[in-house]
Amino acid sequence: MRQRARRSAQLSGGDVIRALLTVLLAATINGCGAAREQVDTSAFHGKWEVADVRGRPLPGECRKASYEFTATTMEVHSGRLIVNASYRARISGTGFVLEQFAISSNGLPNCQGIPADYVMSHWVKDIDVDIVDGRLRVYFPDRTYDSYTDFVRANTMVEGDPTVHAADAT
Repeated sequence: MRQRARRSAQLSGGDVIRALLTVLLAATINGCGAAREQVDTSAFHGKWEVADVRGRPLPGECRKASYEFTATTMEVHSGRLIVNASYRARISGTGFVLEQFAISSNGLPNCQGIPADYVMSHWVKDIDVDIVDGRLRVYFPDRTYDSYTDFVRANTMVEGDPTVHAADAT
């Protein structure tokens, strides 16, 4: 199992879905003033759907959460909530940190019925992700790397993606 540096951050209130959503809408670089290298994000491009959750319970309706990446934007779906953001990525250890900016939503509640204003006010802007065995692994913001959600590609064709991947239901 891969070791990753532990980072401290607190998950307020233990709201798993808020954590999931904040993690889902991720984006790059933790601005340290250095010139940012261009990172190839093509491995993220396309639509991803929840496949597995480790370390946290995930209510049934929230298992339909998904997000979709293009080269510079991402869209997160959770219940009726849709969140849009631009993102940048940087390499961090064996994975990536995604930094989100220009974040907006459609104002509707998420899969747990939590109002969009609340979800957006608790959104985590920088998240850790990896590609592990063809899955997009998104770590919860507690940064322990013991809790994460795995996503698989949706069974859809995405512009610029020459392959079609079947959803891997587990």
